[in-house]
Amino acid sequence: MLNLTRPGKPAQTLGRWVRVEQAVYGSFPFRTQGFGLLARSAGCEPGWIAAFKQACEQFGERPTGAEATGAWSAQKLAKGPWMLIGTSEQGADDRGRPGALGFHALFIPARAYLQAGATPFPWLNRFQTRWSVDCDGQNLAAFDLPEPEPVDLQALAGTEISPHRIDAAVYAMQQRRRLVIESACPIDAWIAAVLNRLPVRTRERLQVTNWSFGSAPGFDLAGVPARSGKQRFSGALGLADLDAIALPRQERARIWNWAKQVLGH
Repeated sequence: MLNLTRPGKPAQTLGRWVRVEQAVYGSFPFRTQGFGLLARSAGCEPGWIAAFKQACEQFGERPTGAEATGAWSAQKLAKGPWMLIGTSEQGADDRGRPGALGFHALFIPARAYLQAGATPFPWLNRFQTRWSVDCDGQNLAAFDLPEPEPVDLQALAGTEISPHRIDAAVYAMQQRRRLVIESACPIDAWIAAVLNRLPVRTRERLQVTNWSFGSAPGFDLAGVPARSGKQRFSGALGLADLDAIALPRQERARIWNWAKQVLGH
């Protein structure tokens, strides 16, 4: 459990150190109150916790055979920090029912998120998956960590996704269209590939989730289990829509020129 603090540091970005507030929500075998807030650090504002609860409740019902561990999301809170949420399996709940889920939220100062490349990837290794009765209530501390360096998005993206689909997804994000990718697994590679082609000014407004069992409201780019039913994602583009997009020649050239500049080719 993350409970390290540096006394005397205010709850904000401090040079190369970042103060991170955190909270935990879900259903746990040791807790009889059912699905709800387990703990939060003292610096969490009420609006942050309200947004966290809403996000957890909108995660959706897990389809048969789908796994939730490894799911994460990144959302910018109005006039506040970035809220990153990691999801993990907790086994059975307090009534012995399988499928209990835990959600760990990290509240990252907006400046620190931007300095780390305006992507969620540098922060994902900070999620915790195991919790105990010792966390119940307010016994959860904020923690400080060195400001992370941007990650290699090209390496995370790999080479398996069609270049045309990536170009079309980048174009869709620039046009402020919503994109839902139906997949057999979380779409980390998709998110990395798209963010890798976008300038920081666009990245810093994009809200993304690699895996959701609900309708993923509010996300610009979301991954959902295959055969989720497109009717649940009214107004969103899907893979078939990307395949049908005929990019203007100048737009294709602009995307590739930008990518070459970023990659130093």
